[in-house]
Amino acid sequence: MLEAPSEFGMDKSMFDKLVRAQHYGLPTRLLDVSLNPLVGLYFACNETEHHSKDGVVEIFDFLASRVKFADSDTVSLISNLARLSDQEKDTIRTFLNSNETLEDKEKLKEFRCLAPMKRLNQFVRTEKPYFLDIAKPVDLQRYYFVYPLKNNRRVIAQSGAFIVAGLLLFQKPAASKGIKIQRIKIPHDSKQDIIDQLDVLNINSRTLFPEVEFASKYIKEKWTQQDNSIMQTDAP
Repeated sequence: MLEAPSEFGMDKSMFDKLVRAQHYGLPTRLLDVSLNPLVGLYFACNETEHHSKDGVVEIFDFLASRVKFADSDTVSLISNLARLSDQEKDTIRTFLNSNETLEDKEKLKEFRCLAPMKRLNQFVRTEKPYFLDIAKPVDLQRYYFVYPLKNNRRVIAQSGAFIVAGLLLFQKPAASKGIKIQRIKIPHDSKQDIIDQLDVLNINSRTLFPEVEFASKYIKEKWTQQDNSIMQTDAP
């Protein structure tokens, strides 16, 4: 945000800022997913550095209670964890891990009085002045599926959505009880055929990445393929 403030000028929430940072290649608390299965198939086949390996399309099925919209208070809490230091996040995580149940009123009060939680609430209030200091520990310990605002060209082009991660004990969504995951294997020797078929359906780097440089790259690759085809045809 300091390096390129104009890029984030229109983003009102920390979640929106994380979405933009994610699309510029910065690691965040978000995992990109798509509502369009063919877009997921494209990305499973188009990782050039993994062309010799089988690809996988993962299908996430969330409990209804884990589905949120971009303006959710829970999403604001998790997104603003990015503003805390590692030490502050460790303080919250240690408290959560050392208490099996936090439903007790005294424990809940102690949780909300943690200095990092007070600071986290202040960050959320910069987005939502009405936000109350009633955060629940479980809000920070889950994965959530989030429908984003369609204010980002890539989100629109890719039918994008996100999985947002709190302060979790586990590192993969597969460990969460709130998600069912199915996996479809894509044989590595089928990837190029699939990419070619998706291109016929207009699912390619030119349409999924609306920036000019990706359109240029797409055109260049198409002409290169055509030239190679002509050379092979004219070869003695």
